Amino acid sequence: MRGAQATRTVAVNSSPGFNDGKPHLFVFERVESSGTVSLYVDGSLAGTPTGGTESLTAPSVLVMGAQQTLIYFLTGDIAEGAPLQRGPA
Repeated sequence: MRGAQATRTVAVNSSPGFNDGKPHLFVFERVESSGTVSLYVDGSLAGTPTGGTESLTAPSVLVMGAQQTLIYFLTGDIAEGAPLQRGPA
């Protein structure tokens, strides 16, 4: 996962082996106040780097299955995607 932000890009890497023909659930979460970006794979935390604390509205385009610059495409299938927004906790 790569999350582009105004000041820097952060990456969270999962372990390999998800191209096994089985469905997997990936969940990304970004917390604006701390800059924390978390990746969960099949319910387990895979990594939590810290990025910037810019607005959660940047960038204006959400890219799934490729980098923000529309290169390095995913070779598998994405069955469903659902960006969710929550207010302050």
